[in-house]
Amino acid sequence: MTRPLKTRRSKAQKDQLNSARHGQEIVASIAEPVSESQAAEDQLVHAMDQLHIAQDKAKDLYGALCVERQKCQRTAARKKKLEKHIMLLQSVELPNAKGDAARAIQLLEETKTENSHLQHELSHVMEKCARAAIQQETKHGVLKEKLAKSQRIK
Repeated sequence: MTRPLKTRRSKAQKDQLNSARHGQEIVASIAEPVSESQAAEDQLVHAMDQLHIAQDKAKDLYGALCVERQKCQRTAARKKKLEKHIMLLQSVELPNAKGDAARAIQLLEETKTENSHLQHELSHVMEKCARAAIQQETKHGVLKEKLAKSQRIK
């Protein structure tokens, strides 16, 4: 026969067990064990509630851990793929790339200069047109007056 597990017992419980083993009368009052057993039950209920709360929290944390692991795995895979892509791009040598870039910059500068020159010319042409329009309006007004005078005379 195996020995029972060691359990914690109050002094009153130990006294009751010892007296029962030795055939003695139970000395403790009935009210005391009831209150102790009630307290023990309350402690047990409280411990069970805490256990359920802890289990729920552990379950939630485990779910969050799984999500984070998946996220890390996806991130690591994407990082590895991008690193391979970067290595491929770095390994490619473009002998004409520097020359082409320099030519593109030169053409850009030329285009900017030409654009500035054309805008300057356009502003001069618009000023000439505005002056010519004003002169034409003045001339038109004078001719209109002459026409009006000549029609009055007739």
